[in-house]
Amino acid sequence: MRSILQILALLFILSFIMFSCKSGSDASGLQNIKVEQLSKLKVDYPDLVIIDVRTPEEIAGGKIDENALEIDFKNSSFDSKISKLDKDKTYLIYCKSGGRSSKSAKKMISSGFKNIYNLDGGYSDWSSSKN
Repeated sequence: MRSILQILALLFILSFIMFSCKSGSDASGLQNIKVEQLSKLKVDYPDLVIIDVRTPEEIAGGKIDENALEIDFKNSSFDSKISKLDKDKTYLIYCKSGGRSSKSAKKMISSGFKNIYNLDGGYSDWSSSKN
């Protein structure tokens, strides 16, 4: 009886470890990446579309990629602009620190987009990594 409990406890612990260590993806399918992974993502997906969801005032301070689409999450036209994008392309979304981009990515996933990455830490982490 004791060995059965030990085996069950071990299985429980292994299951917990496996499910808590998913590689950057949460239950919604959102894939979070760190700044260090950005270069590899660009190589893996040469047609990667980058979306900056910060406000125009924030963008005025600089961008991660000059070709990034600017779609302000706080603007009432956000949903309309997102709905016009190709759902089969691969997108990287970023904001100042990762909150708005995470919400944006989840909206896109729920709308049928398949390949969405969120830059964890956003522009703040990216700009800090450049120093």
